[in-house]
Amino acid sequence: MTTNPIPVKAALRLKGWEVGSTRSPLEEDAPTLTQVLQSAMAEVGVLELG
Repeated sequence: MTTNPIPVKAALRLKGWEVGSTRSPLEEDAPTLTQVLQSAMAEVGVLELG
């Protein structure tokens, strides 16, 4: 969906890890990326929604 490490850091944040921000020239994850990650992680059982 986007360049690594953006989705990796977003996934770790969803799990509650403090990973900091990405360095320039990369940008932070978009809200749509976070939504897609939440759904995918919940589907495979690594994140509980609710």
